[in-house]
Amino acid sequence: MKPKFKRHFRIYLVNNHPAYIVDEEGNQYLFHRVTESKSSGGRLNWKVPGENPIEGYICDCYIVKREEKRPKSKFSKFRIKTKRHVNIEYPWIKKANKKWPNGHIRDEGGAQLNGVTISPSPAGN
Repeated sequence: MKPKFKRHFRIYLVNNHPAYIVDEEGNQYLFHRVTESKSSGGRLNWKVPGENPIEGYICDCYIVKREEKRPKSKFSKFRIKTKRHVNIEYPWIKKANKKWPNGHIRDEGGAQLNGVTISPSPAGN
């Protein structure tokens, strides 16, 4: 039986910033970009509860809601070290299940944060 995929952080070599790896499909990773900003592209990001999980970072950590898929070659070969006492298996970030024709992924299920379902905004907002 294949072991469950363990979520982790790696450097996304395109912009040299951390990325939160959610899953892998063949030779590609499904990931969310990691930022210090409350919003990206006019949309609010998810705030990581507690302190920043990445070792050596003290600023607030936000995860961009848009899930992307890129080849493994676009990421660092090694995982980023995380603080030992911080759990990075965020259950409120679910793997998207719908795909756009151009390969981008769309999440229609919404996420859960503190037991409350956060629905995706209607198209055009």
